[in-house]
Amino acid sequence: MYCSNCGTEIPDEANFCWKCGKPQKQGIQVDEQKWEICEIKSAWKQGLFSNEYRFWAEATGPNGLYNAGESPKFNMGATEVPWESGKEAHAPLRALMNKLAQDGWEPLAAQGHHWFSYKFRRRVK
Repeated sequence: MYCSNCGTEIPDEANFCWKCGKPQKQGIQVDEQKWEICEIKSAWKQGLFSNEYRFWAEATGPNGLYNAGESPKFNMGATEVPWESGKEAHAPLRALMNKLAQDGWEPLAAQGHHWFSYKFRRRVK
């Protein structure tokens, strides 16, 4: 099913949208606690002619979208791309996931479209 507020695809049994937090069924009580949501979105090149990449985590909080963290740089071969599970990308991805955990982000079972698209949440302070 899709969130009635933001259109994000969510499981049929979901009471709340994982992205915007809106209730999806009538009669669901809104928890006083609010959550921020974060997803490791992509790897981006450091420069036009560079083979250096970084993963970054996009978060949605009370003040909108923001960058929740970046991985260390890593090199890919000239014909490799990080959205195909290259071995060079695994250690930087784990480093970013560890940083997010240290910053209070909890991993979620849901995962995005790519092998590296892990999702997290944390309570709004």
